[in-house]
Amino acid sequence: DWEYQAAAEHFLFNDENREWIEENNPYALHSIAGRLLEAYERGFWQAHDETIQRLQEIYLKSEAFFERMEI
Repeated sequence: DWEYQAAAEHFLFNDENREWIEENNPYALHSIAGRLLEAYERGFWQAHDETIQRLQEIYLKSEAFFERMEI
């Protein structure tokens, strides 16, 4: 559990790191959030509800980026 939590904290919940990833590779941001959510859904990670909610928000925000690109 701590490895998934550490990855979420470092790459997604740290504003500076998340913004850098979002600016330089929005696909990676989407992928990281998606894989962490998948780990939770498959039972590999017992995360707090607040953590999952934050991940879902980041994931949905990154999907909105891709939707804007399709226009």
